[in-house]
Amino acid sequence: MKNGVFYKSSEKFCPKGTFGNGGCYSSFDTCIDGVICKSSHKYCPKGPYGDGGCYSATFNRCFDGLICSSREFLCPKGSLGHGGCYLEYSNNCKEGLICRSNEDYCPEGPVGKGCCFLNSVSKCDNGVVIPF
Repeated sequence: MKNGVFYKSSEKFCPKGTFGNGGCYSSFDTCIDGVICKSSHKYCPKGPYGDGGCYSATFNRCFDGLICSSREFLCPKGSLGHGGCYLEYSNNCKEGLICRSNEDYCPEGPVGKGCCFLNSVSKCDNGVVIPF
């Protein structure tokens, strides 16, 4: 027993940390600042894009705290949006804004900041999307 927690002799104790509450973990796993990651996972530290955590390096990637699928890329924060994970072959990244492949980008104008829009059902005018 350590800090009020019962654990097996084959386990280790991970103390509460900045990023997690700790607990018991096997000798195969790792403890990083209160976060317990399985042996098959890596640790993604907290960063400007997310809180981080454990991730499978086989199926995921870490971008400054954001965990994305291995098929995704990071769209960095920009003047138009907060960014995030996006599929490069089916999405477009423009200054932190992620548009789908079937959407066009309406640039900033005197009336609006700009955004993504479907040109089949609307049009862009001075940074604002107007339905047909």
